[in-house]
Amino acid sequence: MITTTYQFGDATDVAASGFRSVAARVAEFREAIVRRHRQRRAIRQLRLLNDSLLKDIGIHRSEITSVVRGMDVDTTRRRNVRFF
Repeated sequence: MITTTYQFGDATDVAASGFRSVAARVAEFREAIVRRHRQRRAIRQLRLLNDSLLKDIGIHRSEITSVVRGMDVDTTRRRNVRFF
């Protein structure tokens, strides 16, 4: 009869690595919530500015969300081009 033994490591090692994984995911989730809250606050504050002030900082009212969220504003500007 042949007996095969498998070594899986200590149960505490497995539990600790699982805990670190869960803790990392919770931290990432919290950071995402904080980031989204800051973005919404920035969007709200920029929308309160008049068009002249927005022009001074180089953005159009329609680009506020894209600028705050870090999207490609040049693509947005090309989409908003009007041909006469």
